[in-house]
Amino acid sequence: MTRCLELAPETQAALAHAQFYARESQRYQVRTEHLLRATLGCGGAPRLLARAGVDFISLAIDLKALSGRGRPGGPHIPPLAPRSWRALDAAYSEAIGMNDTLLFPEHLLLGFALDPESPAGRLLLARGGSYLNLRRVADDLRLAQLFGVEL
Repeated sequence: MTRCLELAPETQAALAHAQFYARESQRYQVRTEHLLRATLGCGGAPRLLARAGVDFISLAIDLKALSGRGRPGGPHIPPLAPRSWRALDAAYSEAIGMNDTLLFPEHLLLGFALDPESPAGRLLLARGGSYLNLRRVADDLRLAQLFGVEL
């Protein structure tokens, strides 16, 4: 039986912001760097990155520069690029594996980290955000929340 997860409100906001970043950079599609840039300010993603020792400021600066300018994309709402769909699919698998009922921005971070060849995955890895590191911290934060301990 396949589980169907919903997007958490924070994840919905990240997707909307990513579309804005794609349009702002005149791209036809929402690329992984747009999605990661939007994820940085949503939900528990900043806390996860900070606890994992990721250089958040440098990551944000790199993402803004990487978003750059493309060819004019027009006024349409840009769809997700294939690599962004793969990251979303990996995030979905992470959420299922963690027994979550909603897909949170933290799952998106794990999805990016699982593809170190994507622009978002490369940037995360360069700033200390390997999949194993992020997953370990995500599990620690989950346990702390479960037992009411503040980390």
